[in-house]
Amino acid sequence: MTERWNSFSKTRIDLFGGFDILAFNDDCVIGVQATSVGNIQSRVKKLVELETVRRWLLGDGRRVQVWGWGQYSVRRGGPKRWQVRIIEILSSPDGSLIVSEESKVVSLDER
Repeated sequence: MTERWNSFSKTRIDLFGGFDILAFNDDCVIGVQATSVGNIQSRVKKLVELETVRRWLLGDGRRVQVWGWGQYSVRRGGPKRWQVRIIEILSSPDGSLIVSEESKVVSLDER
C-alpha cells in the first residue's frame, strides 16, 4: 500500500498522485490504482492526465494498471463472487498515453 491518510484535510493521498499499490517482481514494477467497477473510467481519466504517470512509464519495466473490483452472481440468487477488471495504460513511442482496449476479468472465489 502506498496510499497515506492526511488527518488535517481528511483525505487519502496516492503515491505520485495516482497509485494505491506498487506490485513488483524481477522484471517490472506496476503502479496500481484500485477502485470499484463503477469508477474505472474516472480513475483512468485521472491517471492519463497526470504528468507523473507519463514520467513513470518512461522508465524501463514500469507499468500502470487500474483494478476495478465488484461482486457478481454467477446465477440468479446464487452466491456472489468477487471479480476484478484490469485496464492497462501504456506509453506510445511519441510519449502519449494509450488505454488498452483489452481488459482482463479475474474471478476470486468467495470463502
